[in-house]
Amino acid sequence: MLNPRLITLLGVAVGLVFISFETSANEQSTSVFMRLFDSNQDGKVTHDELDAASAQRFAKMDMDNDGKVSKEEFNKHIQKRRQGYSDRRYKKMDSNQDGKISKQEYLDANRIQAEHRFVKIDQDGNGMISSEELARCKDHHHRYSAKKIFSKLDGNGDGYSTKKESLAAWANWFKRKDTDKDGVVTREEIKQARAKRCR
Repeated sequence: MLNPRLITLLGVAVGLVFISFETSANEQSTSVFMRLFDSNQDGKVTHDELDAASAQRFAKMDMDNDGKVSKEEFNKHIQKRRQGYSDRRYKKMDSNQDGKISKQEYLDANRIQAEHRFVKIDQDGNGMISSEELARCKDHHHRYSAKKIFSKLDGNGDGYSTKKESLAAWANWFKRKDTDKDGVVTREEIKQARAKRCR
């Protein structure tokens, strides 16, 4: 028979592992956000920084430089980003950097990712996923499809996103993230927003 103290200790240890996975992933995605938008690296993103970064991103998407981003250009941009993600994921999975992913490397990487997803979906932290938590997660993924994102960037629905429409969409995003309404988005506000998401 197992000692009750040992069982409790194991439970706490497992909980700490899940918390560290969640914290690590949340910190990583917050760091990416800050790296992309916090140009002066002061830990805050202002409207000016957001506008400058948004203009740069728009310019990357506007491949034919006509001042508009078509659905085709947007989709090409998304495909490039996905390829970049795929390359980074491969490199991360290849933990010994030998240019090949062994079965063990694959299983280890997927276990870590599954544990991270579990913690994100299990929003009440009880170690179980309810049907409501899973439904919220599915809703989140549906909301963030490329088609949905483009429709937010295409303010007038004409099949193109202009620079003005793109900047307006980013300004709306900024307004939602600036929870204390002080005109800047901080690391803490991004962490709070990401903690509410299911990824």
